[in-house]
Amino acid sequence: MTLAIAAAATGVGAASATSGAQPWTSSLHHMAKAGVESANSVTGNLPFASGSAGQSQSQPDALHALGRPPAVRHAAPAPDHSSPAPDHTESKPGHARSKPAHAAPAPDHAAPAPDDAATHDQPAVRKPAVRKPAARKHTAPPKPVASLPVAPRHPAPAPQPAKPYTIYDSIHPSTLPAGQQVAVYSDGDYQASSADVSGRHNVLWIDVNGSNPSASVLDVEPGNASPSTAAQWVRERLTSQPHAVAIVYTMLDEWQQVKDAIGTLPGQMQDKVRYWIADPTGVPHIVPGSSATQWYWGPDYDKTMALPDFTH
Repeated sequence: MTLAIAAAATGVGAASATSGAQPWTSSLHHMAKAGVESANSVTGNLPFASGSAGQSQSQPDALHALGRPPAVRHAAPAPDHSSPAPDHTESKPGHARSKPAHAAPAPDHAAPAPDDAATHDQPAVRKPAVRKPAARKHTAPPKPVASLPVAPRHPAPAPQPAKPYTIYDSIHPSTLPAGQQVAVYSDGDYQASSADVSGRHNVLWIDVNGSNPSASVLDVEPGNASPSTAAQWVRERLTSQPHAVAIVYTMLDEWQQVKDAIGTLPGQMQDKVRYWIADPTGVPHIVPGSSATQWYWGPDYDKTMALPDFTH
């Protein structure tokens, strides 16, 4: 068979040379050459390729094939088109794209369905997650925390208690030292005038008989107001001036009688009573339970030690 095909190829070549450049002859030449190469590859595995009988039997087939070019064209591509079916799809992507074009979209159209379902399902899960922080913001606002008082960085020092101070009183206002807290009489034998204390501040006016509840102090001692008068005077003063205090001056031995009389008043009035007790020992001191103590009697004026709350 090989010799016949070779002879045919030789004849074809001669015919090509004599006939000129004919298109079908050139194509026939190439097809015959391909057939020879294919036959050489096949005869190596056939049992009759080595015998003369096989050669004489295959020559007519080769000549017959050369005489009919269309049969050679269909015979040569047949093994190439059938055997490499998987490779043909891979080596020619143009055909692969054209043939499965109808099959490929099927999974593509089917794939969006679960994707769309997942897309519709995901917002349903995400929305609660997004809304929960907003709900927490409304349920736990920082307003109550902001409304709480903030402690100062440097706390203010505790106010120190004011020290006791001295009060000067006299029946002769002209003898009182300048620039000091003083007390004078508003009525009685030693009544002072406003001109006598002109330019002075925080002047205490003393009522000696209980007729002037607008005065700052009531003098309770023999010859002046009595303990029972003291209770009436305190009531009148605190009724007309509810934010004021009522100071009662008395001797140490009469103090208890005065407290008993004032004890009949309402408790809120008793809390606003300040006691000024005379105890002239010559030594500055405060009698326990009193707000001021007159500790010195002198020819020109007397001295009293008073606590800071004496007039408040």
